[in-house]
Amino acid sequence: MPLSRAVATEGACSQDNTMISRLAHLPWFAGLPAELLTHIARHGTELSLADQQVLFLKDSPAQYLALVLSGQVYHLLHNQDGRELIIDRSQVGDWVGESALLEGHDRRDCTAVADGATRVWLLPRAQFGPLTGNSEFLRRMFASVCRRMRTHTEHVETLCLHQLGPRLARHLLRMVDEQPHAASVPGVWLHPPKQSVLASMVNVSRPKLNAQLRSWQRNGLIHHQPNILHILDVEKLRRIAYGECDM
Repeated sequence: MPLSRAVATEGACSQDNTMISRLAHLPWFAGLPAELLTHIARHGTELSLADQQVLFLKDSPAQYLALVLSGQVYHLLHNQDGRELIIDRSQVGDWVGESALLEGHDRRDCTAVADGATRVWLLPRAQFGPLTGNSEFLRRMFASVCRRMRTHTEHVETLCLHQLGPRLARHLLRMVDEQPHAASVPGVWLHPPKQSVLASMVNVSRPKLNAQLRSWQRNGLIHHQPNILHILDVEKLRRIAYGECDM
């Protein structure tokens, strides 16, 4: 029996060290105390999600904080008819459900769904103490939430004040800007999400999205293939996004 306990302890330590190493290689955790990473690694649980699997539902109890280890998670709202609006996403190294930690909310303010095969690290509410007790961790978490709020504000502005063309153009430009040096080369190749997802991001039906993409292709702005979008004129796309050009 003592030998079994020793083997189990050794295995747990190895798993902790693996997770600590993974956390240390994520930019968000750079420079944080080793004991804080150890706490997250020791008291968290890894969860694997299939494509479109729900991490949590809107208004469900906020019982844990989640960190994306691979894949990505969409934040979405939906109505009783099943129509969805994607308002944000969390990628590798991003947190999901920060309000559970920062505000102590008992309920989720959106639904979180995996995009593709995704792995997340779950830290239960009972283990939040060392996180809220570290001022640098809290500063970074508040900074993350502020960036998310700016994204949401821009998203609301785009959806409420602009037509489909500028809305879609702005969304594609965000994808362009995420690619290093993308604007310095003629044309940009993108791998957009599925059209149903893209339609939910810009709050439009899939047929209307298809019609807009076909129109841009006929006018030489883009070349659209399954899973690939070649933007032939980034500057014209920018003019469309900011109302300087109609197409």
